[in-house]
Amino acid sequence: MTGKTLGNRYEILEQLGGGGMALVYKGQDKLLHRLVTIKILRSEFTSDQDFIRRFQQEAQAVARLSHPNIVNIYDVGQEDDIHYLIMEYVNGEDLKTVLKREENLPFSQAVQITLQICAALEHAHENNIVHQDIKPHNILITPNGKAKLTDFGIAHDITTTIVTHTGKETIMGTAHYLSPEQVRGEPATPKSDLYALGVTLYEMLTGKVPYTSDNLIAVAVKHLQDEPLPPSQINPLVNSQLEQVILQAMEKNPARRFSSAKEMALYLAKTLPDSPVRQAGRYGSSNTINDLTAYQTGGEEATRLIPKDEFATRLLSPQLNKTKRDLKAKTKNSRPILRWLAVIFTLIVLLGGGAYAFNRYFNVPEIKVPDLKNKNLQEAATLLNERDLQYTVRQEYNDMVPAGYVINQDIGPDDPPVKPPRKILLTVSLGPELREVPDLYQKTINEARLELIKLDLNLEEPVKEDYHEQVPKDLIFKQTPNPKDKLKKGGKVTVYVSLGPPPLSPDKIGENQEIIVPSLMGLSIEEARYKLAENGLSLDENFQWETNEQYPNGKIISQEPPANSNATKETGVKVVLSQGPGPLPRDVTVEIPIPDDGINHEVKIEVADVAGTRTVYFGNHPPGGKVEKTVRYYPHGFIRVYCDQKLIEERNTKTIR
Repeated sequence: MTGKTLGNRYEILEQLGGGGMALVYKGQDKLLHRLVTIKILRSEFTSDQDFIRRFQQEAQAVARLSHPNIVNIYDVGQEDDIHYLIMEYVNGEDLKTVLKREENLPFSQAVQITLQICAALEHAHENNIVHQDIKPHNILITPNGKAKLTDFGIAHDITTTIVTHTGKETIMGTAHYLSPEQVRGEPATPKSDLYALGVTLYEMLTGKVPYTSDNLIAVAVKHLQDEPLPPSQINPLVNSQLEQVILQAMEKNPARRFSSAKEMALYLAKTLPDSPVRQAGRYGSSNTINDLTAYQTGGEEATRLIPKDEFATRLLSPQLNKTKRDLKAKTKNSRPILRWLAVIFTLIVLLGGGAYAFNRYFNVPEIKVPDLKNKNLQEAATLLNERDLQYTVRQEYNDMVPAGYVINQDIGPDDPPVKPPRKILLTVSLGPELREVPDLYQKTINEARLELIKLDLNLEEPVKEDYHEQVPKDLIFKQTPNPKDKLKKGGKVTVYVSLGPPPLSPDKIGENQEIIVPSLMGLSIEEARYKLAENGLSLDENFQWETNEQYPNGKIISQEPPANSNATKETGVKVVLSQGPGPLPRDVTVEIPIPDDGINHEVKIEVADVAGTRTVYFGNHPPGGKVEKTVRYYPHGFIRVYCDQKLIEERNTKTIR
């Protein structure tokens, strides 16, 4: 693949590595003159729709995220049977490579890396994305110590994980970092990511993973059964406060772990000496400083998780002690006969109440649960109420069962009878999961593909092409289904891409018929030939070259006859090409405020200059805050910023200082 150019833009320079599903290359974006990472689906999987779906799923997941500690995605595409992602190039090495060289990391460095990954996970979880494969291999470290989370290849959307465990799911992840619930085949949750991050921190400080074996299955089982050796017993420099954070993140019961990545970061920051304010700045949350102060002043009770049994004992013990004291005082002041009468009365009450309770709760006839599948929820509820049975509902999307009807039940007619008031879990259909088709008019193929991926929709390949009078070349002029139509999740949208205006037939142009000469300024030779042919003209192939600082090398800087003048079809248009050095690219930071209205917003930055029109950033952002992006441009053009497809700012590059 080295030397190949994808999408007529991304040149593959060298292979960086690879995993089970894809190969990773270092590349060059020839349009923006920057290094990129190119991830290509392995050739043996290009005919497997499941692997293609997972590959596109990574693009979908990362396209929804925008965070300094997450590797950005720039583009996604397909060329013949090559499926590829274009991602931010990170100059550094993965954390696993660092650990192999260093064995373990200094206390403060390990905590700083973990704090940055907590920040990345908080952003991902807020956008309903679970990474599902946190490990040192997927954490990149730059020379200045910045950590970036990468490889969302098996990430999933939390909102779609609402089905019960059937025992048929494939366990996705890496054995040494799997949470117990993943080992059991249950869906991963944000707390599963925290477990894996706890394992990663354990490894950073000790140089070892907590569980090892010659058999990966045995390693996975240890996550379920064995308790990890406290890290301080391997590295005595690990203090008790940090050890408590690691072990709480690695609790086998998700309920005992931290409630969120943010909470884990707050406790981690406390382990750094005299640093609540400084760490809050690194973590990047506006509320972190106050939160840190609250946690630090909370004392031991603020950080200790009290077991349920212990909590119940604490709650009841004051009342029990008071009751004992009152009974003791009364007993002292009562005559013996009254004491015996009280004991006898109490025994009678207890025996009578016990008999009633036994008869009420244990002497109940067993009932067969009716078959509720394919019945609507109201009908199912009536059948259960008639039998004094209760029910709870969980919902999931289903293409076959109409919305509001029962798909499954945890106890059915083929199971043993149950005693009222037993709760029956009903899985009820939400109907097909539908997506609103976006408006793709006058978008490029790559823009359309990214927008569809964000919505769990796909682009019909190959793309259809046709001539169009009004829509410029390479832009979409038609689509099916239409914008705002509903389409099933995973459905395909067909688009038609413009080839530009239809060419004039030479036999319809008279020898002396005058034709208006189009402007060729800034075009390449190939683009000029095509544009002239569309207008019934030809290019004089004896073109000249001149030094030029305004246009890049290979772009047309003048023409004869000039644009908008008259010519005949016999006229050969002469052009002069720039031989450079051309304009120097410049960088500017663009800040985009995100409306704080409770909904996510789509942000796009477009540059139109002598290098052409291109989208340099596209992403989805939560409400509030702002987006900061460095944009590279050439002089004599415009930078346009869109929010939810509406132009909110247009900056002339001549005015940028």
